[in-house]
Amino acid sequence: MDDDDDPTTCALPGAMGALLAKFDSIMASANSLPSDFKNKVESGMHRTKMIHKLFVDLSELEDPPLMAKLWMREVQELYHDMEDKFAFHAMDDVGNNTIEMARKIVDFFEARVQDAWERQKIYGFRGSLAHQPRRFVSCGPRRGIPTRHEDLIEDHGPMEDIVRHIAIERDEELRVACILGVAGVGKTTLARRIYQNVRGRFECRAFVRVTSYPDMRRLLTSLFIQIQRQQPHENWDANDLIRNIASHLENKRYFILVDDIHTASVWDIVSRAFPVGRCSSQIITTTQVEDVAMACCSYLSEYIFHMRPLNEKHSRQLFFGRAFGCEDDCPIDQLREVSYEIIRQCGGLPLSIVNIASLFECEPVMTMEHWKHIKNSLCSSLNKDYISSGVEKVLYLVYNNLPPHLKPLLLYLNMYPADYTINKDDLVKQWVAEGFVCLVEGQDREEVAEGYFDELISRGMLQPEGTNCHGQVSSCTVHHAIRNLISWKSMEENFITIMDYFQTSFGFPDKVRRLSVQFGGARGASMPVGIRMSQVRSLAFFGFIKCLPSIVKYKLLRVLVLHIWADQDKTTFDLTTISELYLLKFLKIQCNVTVWLPEKMGNLEFLETLDVHARVKDVPSDIVGLKRLLHLLLPSGTALPDGIGEMISLRTLGYFDLTSNLENNALNLGMLTNLQELHLTCPTAPSGRQLYNIDYVGSLLSKLSNVKSLTLVPSGSSQERTLVVASSGMSNNNGLNEEAASRPPLIESLQLLPQSCIFSSFPKWLRPLNKLYIIKIAVRELSLSDICLLKELPALTALSLHVQTTPSTSIVIGQEGFQVLRFFTFRCALVCFIIQKGAMPRVERIKIRFCVNQEGLSSCANAGLDNLTSLKEISAKVWRSGDGYLDTRAAEKAEFDFMATMKKIVNTPIINVRCVEAIAPTTVFAESPSPSQCTSGDKIPREDSGTGDRVSSAVHIIDIVLGKIRLTMKQKGLSIHIKGALRFIKDELEMIKHTVNKYDELQLQELAYDIEDVIDGLLIPEPSGSIHLTSAVHHFQYPVRIDYIKERIVRLEKQPHKGVHTGSESSGTGRSPGYSTEEAYLVGMEKRKEELLDLIVPLSTNQPQLRVVSIVGCIGVGKTALARAIYNDSCASSHFDCIAWVVASECKYVGELLIKIAEILQPEVGVTKHADLHCILAHKRYLVIIDDVQKAKVCKDIVAAFPRNCMCSRIIVTTSVYSVATACSFGRDVYTMQRLNQEESESLFWRMVYGKESTPCWYGTVDASQRIFSKCDGLPLALISVAKHLNLGNGLDKDHLEDVGQNLGIYLAGKTLAFEELNRALEHCYDSLPDDRHKECLLYLSIFPKGYLIKRKITLRRWIAEGLVGAQYASKIFDELIDRNIVMPVFTGKCSKDVERCRMHSIMLEFIIQKSSSKNIVTLIQQHGPLCTPHSTVGSVRRLSIQSSTEKSFHEVEDESTALRSLSIFNSNPFNLQNCMMLRLLDLEGCTSLGRGFAEGLCSLLLLRYLSLRKTDINMLPTQIYKLQCLETLDIRETQVKRLTMGVIMLPKLANLFGKFQLPDIPKVTKELSDFFKRKSVLHTLSGFVANSRHSPEYVMLLARKLKKVEVWCNDSPGSHVPNNSSSSSQRKRTFLGKIKRLLELSRGSMCHQLYQATGKFGQPA
Repeated sequence: MDDDDDPTTCALPGAMGALLAKFDSIMASANSLPSDFKNKVESGMHRTKMIHKLFVDLSELEDPPLMAKLWMREVQELYHDMEDKFAFHAMDDVGNNTIEMARKIVDFFEARVQDAWERQKIYGFRGSLAHQPRRFVSCGPRRGIPTRHEDLIEDHGPMEDIVRHIAIERDEELRVACILGVAGVGKTTLARRIYQNVRGRFECRAFVRVTSYPDMRRLLTSLFIQIQRQQPHENWDANDLIRNIASHLENKRYFILVDDIHTASVWDIVSRAFPVGRCSSQIITTTQVEDVAMACCSYLSEYIFHMRPLNEKHSRQLFFGRAFGCEDDCPIDQLREVSYEIIRQCGGLPLSIVNIASLFECEPVMTMEHWKHIKNSLCSSLNKDYISSGVEKVLYLVYNNLPPHLKPLLLYLNMYPADYTINKDDLVKQWVAEGFVCLVEGQDREEVAEGYFDELISRGMLQPEGTNCHGQVSSCTVHHAIRNLISWKSMEENFITIMDYFQTSFGFPDKVRRLSVQFGGARGASMPVGIRMSQVRSLAFFGFIKCLPSIVKYKLLRVLVLHIWADQDKTTFDLTTISELYLLKFLKIQCNVTVWLPEKMGNLEFLETLDVHARVKDVPSDIVGLKRLLHLLLPSGTALPDGIGEMISLRTLGYFDLTSNLENNALNLGMLTNLQELHLTCPTAPSGRQLYNIDYVGSLLSKLSNVKSLTLVPSGSSQERTLVVASSGMSNNNGLNEEAASRPPLIESLQLLPQSCIFSSFPKWLRPLNKLYIIKIAVRELSLSDICLLKELPALTALSLHVQTTPSTSIVIGQEGFQVLRFFTFRCALVCFIIQKGAMPRVERIKIRFCVNQEGLSSCANAGLDNLTSLKEISAKVWRSGDGYLDTRAAEKAEFDFMATMKKIVNTPIINVRCVEAIAPTTVFAESPSPSQCTSGDKIPREDSGTGDRVSSAVHIIDIVLGKIRLTMKQKGLSIHIKGALRFIKDELEMIKHTVNKYDELQLQELAYDIEDVIDGLLIPEPSGSIHLTSAVHHFQYPVRIDYIKERIVRLEKQPHKGVHTGSESSGTGRSPGYSTEEAYLVGMEKRKEELLDLIVPLSTNQPQLRVVSIVGCIGVGKTALARAIYNDSCASSHFDCIAWVVASECKYVGELLIKIAEILQPEVGVTKHADLHCILAHKRYLVIIDDVQKAKVCKDIVAAFPRNCMCSRIIVTTSVYSVATACSFGRDVYTMQRLNQEESESLFWRMVYGKESTPCWYGTVDASQRIFSKCDGLPLALISVAKHLNLGNGLDKDHLEDVGQNLGIYLAGKTLAFEELNRALEHCYDSLPDDRHKECLLYLSIFPKGYLIKRKITLRRWIAEGLVGAQYASKIFDELIDRNIVMPVFTGKCSKDVERCRMHSIMLEFIIQKSSSKNIVTLIQQHGPLCTPHSTVGSVRRLSIQSSTEKSFHEVEDESTALRSLSIFNSNPFNLQNCMMLRLLDLEGCTSLGRGFAEGLCSLLLLRYLSLRKTDINMLPTQIYKLQCLETLDIRETQVKRLTMGVIMLPKLANLFGKFQLPDIPKVTKELSDFFKRKSVLHTLSGFVANSRHSPEYVMLLARKLKKVEVWCNDSPGSHVPNNSSSSSQRKRTFLGKIKRLLELSRGSMCHQLYQATGKFGQPA
């Protein structure tokens, strides 16, 4: 062994050992040295060794004296300088001999060595060394079976509470929970365990860490990569990342864990990337700061989970488990008493306990002296300046007692940023390059370094992050407490200097040895001047490319790590100067631009690792001559120079592209006999060269005798066909030859991903690979013989199979083989294997991917998964192969079977099952709870008193107003009076917000609206996008109006409690179980009853299983009456042993409903607190009717409580919600109640009026009744209610009939006895809506006339512009109203299943008109009937819908038009809008006589957000339209407007622009225009503009980043400059169309675009 490898020398810190080895090498070749110089060298070496010995003695002290520390620091600098001098002379005197170089070095440092020796005498610390306590170094082998502290933390911490918090999906709102606790208490460990357990239930998930000063760009990039599984755009900054993350997570169920947040400001930034949504998304954060926890949880303390330290029992269990295996194995009883004191010092913190126990875990001999030493050291370490907490004192002690060879390795981790995930392979190579690792017999340096890494992991100094199939840690992070320690030690010993954006002004040492520049996302950071950098040995740079210093100055670099990013101004990174870094050993580059390597790299003769994660322009040809290069990692698709076979020292090669590289290079791979890891890439589209190269790869397995890992991955994202390789392929078409079969390769990992190649059958050459432990492979067919081949692989630990064709019979996996398999992944169209009992005994994790189609169900119920006794985690995805409804049902059935099978497993594993579509996964199918779970408190929706809804409505409005007040108070120029008044209003509103139940709903609403109008009047948006105070702010009217607001607030607070205004005096506590009086009169009941009996009554026993039949229909259509008719039918009762009827809405909880059913079925038992229906109905055929179910989950919970006894039992459910009916009956037995037709309506009505079906012959009666039939819309309940009213002595004359037909809504709101049932049903339908947003959006639909075709997209934009709902909720609310049968779907889109057009039920429209009027949502002017205005005591008209033009009606509202927020005019002409300054929405569709003056007057409506001029006679937009800075939607379709101005295009909030116009011509795109479209424009829909060969506005489509939908009308009229002949015209048309298509493709890959033909002059529509 060389001196360089002497273990005693290598144990020294830094360069000491290597330096002594170099002096020894000089003496070994010094036979020809002059005697005087030889003596001089020997004397210098002797003194150097004496210094070295004293240094080692001092380093063994527990706490060296201060003067000793100073001397040790000087000695370290001396040794570094000496080694640097060796390096400089080696570079400068390349041609000279070693003797001359040594003479110069010895002469230079002789005086300094002598000075160092004399200085220790002056310091006088040697005399006290004998009395100094020495460190206790634990360096023995690990012992015992460590206890998993994760399990203890899970048992002791709030694990169950948090999991319960995540599992609740009732409100579907985004939830943020926070784990709060001190450092080291186990927050991250608990959060990580929760993340691993539940992450599979979510479509998107991510785990990110935050530091005290986080690099937001890197943090958001990590978040983006984890969520989208791809790299972000190379030029995106933090804001771009936030926008794209938020866009991707929209309408998805996601789970995010944000660890270790230090400040609320960081959470404010990160949280912008998380859309609120209603998909049951979850976020968990961890922090040590209570204020941060409150900010994360929106100041809801119930979402904060406090992490407590371990109690004494768990602390002892963890300590003794780590040290001995368990407490009973402690060899000496006296040690326990000492241990208890040590445990108490740890304070119950797992981080402290694990680290302190690691000292004893590795102790070879147990002595009381050692244990007491540790206990005393814990107490004494509290006096250190660094120590400020219990965790830090333990970590200081553990570090102080580390073996010497581990200390520099641990300190070196300070080169990486705090939140960085450190790759084990990179770290090991850097340790070796630094000279920290010495050879050990039988191992090379990298293997020794890997052992050191594992030792630091086992000691708890590093936190494991990723693991491989063997359970070995592949990446790690550093706990912030440990990082604080090593940062302090690095600074104290001048080991590493950190330079970040926040500390560039701090002092730095005179000589920097290792430099870590951590600028992160800062663009303006720079290196401090005046710092000596020439001695830097290692440089790590993390930051913007323009902040990178000149690398050529660092001549002594051994390690260079560059993680840089560039913006769009920089496209290349010149790295040609690295050829001058002669001593470089490790080089890693990661950036987002193309790297230019030097043309020649032959000077880098010491280079061992070249790792480039970036595009490479060219690879130097002389790289093949680097004899010491061990690891070469280049990006996919890089072509290597010829002669790769000369690089015989290579151990790792990646990525070698089978297409871009020459065939000769592929052949020469076999010459790399030292190669251990080979990473290959190939595109998915096969080429001739690729087929030849991949055919040769198989033979490499016999030539590369040392290769351990072979990987083949796709090089691109092409979606072309996958390469199919014959089973004999990859080996010259003949399999492995006899020589290869007789000498099994040493390969351990074989990963041939299915995206790259699929074997026609299982390759036979796998059989001799006895050391293979990882296989990832895809085959077209799988047989039993293939499984037998895999069983013969004795080391197989991880198996991933992708089977393209489903086998005809299931493959049985028996007990033989797979004895060490731990991870199993199987992907096929069907689950086609059966695991027998005792097979795969060690499998811990299994992943299954299977598909369901219309032909049959794929069920894993018989796959034998319950026989996997060691299973800990299972993940399954059920893929839909089609879009049909049957596919969805089949997938849910397969998922249900899977969950049922998993319940049979004794050791319940982590189960993650998701039913997903072809690309985007969907929500997890939730299993119904048991009956015992149902009684625990699952709420049933019922009629509400209105309080809760009123609270949410008021709070919503107040929140908007408070936000605007805060914005206003930040403006400059406010008078003291106005500012004080605004502060008073803000404070009062915040108080009202928390006591909103005290106030009247409508008064509070009107007050909030008036305050918002005043605030909006104060602020004016500018074209630049900023906001400033209006010039009238100092006008007398604003102080007066604000003072008036103050007075109203004071009066409101003085008023007594008014109660709750619901608009209905007889809401009731539940709905009637049926309308028994009217059942006998319902027309068509017999036919409907017969149809339903066919579904219910079992005609045979062929289908004995329990069936759930759903009756669905709108309110009043007769669902309950039909169900009651079945209940009373003798035929039905004769087929069932017992029958029960219950109303769901009359019960508060599911458990209460089940108890009621039990009391009906078994009345002799009496009232009970528990309903065991399984026991009561176990052997009975039962019929249970559950009326008025409004939620699918409630129905599932109820059905789950009934026994499935296969006795033809039935459950009938009535509901008005389609999704509930479908979910209850699994999409099969859904009976839809249709409304009565005209004939049936007349028959029922006259029967109820006269007792007979004949129509009366009185003149005018029939005509007058037609309006009644139209309003009742075929609903039996409405017809019966009107008939009741007429029968109560109100007369049947023509005038009264016309009055009832015309004013049915008024009669309905009159609360008369006749309309009681109808009114109750409508109120119930209204009250059962999920929340107040749904109710307001429903009432808003009264703005449309009767019979109006309501268009989906227009309605959504109106809701958003009115501020009723946010953009993320609007579509869901619209679908909810459709689903609940409140509005009638008329037209469904062709490309999507969304309802595009609908109409209101007439009777529902009458109801919501009256309800909307009472709540002052909408005011109507109708053609017939009085003006529907709000109650006189309520307030001003806010939203006006004019459906009739009468001069009187206009005068009634003109006086109150100053408060108008919305104006919609149908089939009429508008009035003067000069007073309507508060308008947010203006819809003038179809209006005429809009003159130029009227159009110009629109520019004064500065708050306008929605403007529709569709079908008007306007021919030009106003010139000052640029003033409408709040405008979001502009609709000018079917108008005479032919060209737009730039003022329209540059409206900053314009998102939707509709029409058929030409965009303005722009000769040259200015920087202002470019910046506007890239940064400010929110234009989403442009539908559409006219383009021709001379007017093609490329700037809009190329620059508008948020543009998602474009419609283009292609119109080409020949110009004078083009000859008008057929050939040139056709060519010009084709060129023009191609140009437009290319623009659409360039602008957005995912843009929805359409091309229309504006005129008939050319071609067909594109």
